[in-house]
Amino acid sequence: MKDLKLKDGDLVIWENDVSLVDGKEEVAQSLLNAVGTNIGEFQLEPDMGIEFFNILGKGVTKEDIQAEVFAGLSQEERVETVDEISVSIDSLERKTSIDFTVTTVEGDIIESEVDYSA
Repeated sequence: MKDLKLKDGDLVIWENDVSLVDGKEEVAQSLLNAVGTNIGEFQLEPDMGIEFFNILGKGVTKEDIQAEVFAGLSQEERVETVDEISVSIDSLERKTSIDFTVTTVEGDIIESEVDYSA
């Protein structure tokens, strides 16, 4: 599957044309979109994404965050297994960092990270 290539939420333009992404890189981009979108935010797919309140809300535990990210990663049908979700919370900076590893149905291992800040 091919998709438009995004960087920091913006289209990537190269030599006056939009760039495309496919394969493992496209799956990784889809995963980041799923865990980087607040549910209901994308009008074309209102069920896509996660509930940011369950990541950044008051009294949220690492287990709560892992469960929410797991739900987001599991939305991608090309994910065979979610292998690891590691959470780091910086209460002083009001920032949460998440590293995750998944295995796709094609057998590719994708490692990525996402940061959330309040």
